[in-house]
This record gives sequence, structure tokens and C-alpha cells, in this order.
Amino acid sequence: QQLALDEQFQIRVEDYARPNGGIIFPNPNAPTGCLLPLEAIERLLQNSPESVVLVDEAYIDFGGQTAIALVDKYPNLLVTQTLSKSRSLAGLRVGIAVGHPDLIEALERIKNSFNSYPLDRMAIAGAAAAFEDRAYFEKTCQQVIESREAVVAGLQELPAYHHRYPGAEPGPAGRLARPLIQAALKRAGGASASPAFFMAQRGITRGAAGQGRSAR
Repeated sequence: QQLALDEQFQIRVEDYARPNGGIIFPNPNAPTGCLLPLEAIERLLQNSPESVVLVDEAYIDFGGQTAIALVDKYPNLLVTQTLSKSRSLAGLRVGIAVGHPDLIEALERIKNSFNSYPLDRMAIAGAAAAFEDRAYFEKTCQQVIESREAVVAGLQELPAYHHRYPGAEPGPAGRLARPLIQAALKRAGGASASPAFFMAQRGITRGAAGQGRSAR
């Protein structure tokens, strides 16, 4: 089941306080760029203690606080990250998962049946080197952030950029994504079009028609 975002493209934590077979959502969200703060993630975990909650943090290094800090407190939390974005290693197809030993053991048990990208020794060596080279990581992250801010500044200078977004802070990337999505919303269905309508029309399933998923 996909759960719609609110009108500010934010996840509604209370929507997930229901029986489910697991909860998955990206943070920051793609494509909206909106960030769910750790306090909200913790509320979601507290509301669903019997459910596995998977937080996909593919873009967390470009603005936000990782939920890894909550792993020791909540055994139902699994946090995944990729080295394809901030570590600049898309070709290696390497990611990590951080969670309770029971969750990691379950992943180990099934990974060879479902993983399309088994790791070879070169990929493992490259991934380890990427984590060791902190200076390069910080440099490339900053370059991406500066490019994003330049695009935001350019958009804000356009005459059409006049819409204000009240409510929760969208997160660094959200300030870029919101005006673009809002413009597409207006083209798709006028001012009354909802985020869920837009994402359904665009065929986006992981992001904002359901910023998160509640599995049955």
C-alpha cells in the first residue's frame, strides 16, 4: 500500500500507525527532497514496534541526520545507504545496511537468492577505500551542495518563483524540488492537483505518491 504525502510534500507519521507488514520510506525523499527529522522517525518506530521500518538514506549525506543513531534503541529499524551518490561509486553497485543483528542475519540468509549485484573483491576494496578517504568524500559532497544552492538561487530570481511554502522545513534539496514539482502539478491538473495525483500520473512509485510504503 502506498501512502500519499500531505500538501507540503511531507510524510504524515500518523498515517503509518496501523497494522502492516513493514514500512519503507526514503529520507531525504526522492524526488521531493523533503527530510523527515529524527524525532519524527522515532515516533514512527514507537507507533509500530512490531514492524520492520526500513529507511532508505541514499541522499542523506547531502543534507540531514542519519537514522543510524537510532539503531541501538530500536531493533525493528533497518537503515540502508548506497555508495552510488555521495561516495561517487555508482558503477560498483555497493550499499550498506545497518540494523539489529537479527535483521542483518535475515538479509544474509536470503541475499544470494535475490541480490542482482553480488559483490566481488574489487568492489569491496573500492568501497572500503571510499570510506577511508574522508577528505575526498567531504569535497565531492560540498561540490554537489554548492551546485544545488546555485540552482536554487537561480530559480528564486525567476519572475515565476513567487510561491511560498508554509509549514515544515522541506530540507536542503526540498527547496529545489518543490518549485519544480509545483510547476508540474499545475500543468498536470491545475492548482487543485495533489502531490499524490502528480506522482501517480508520472508513474513514480517509490517517492511521493507514497513517500513511504506500508506493506501488507
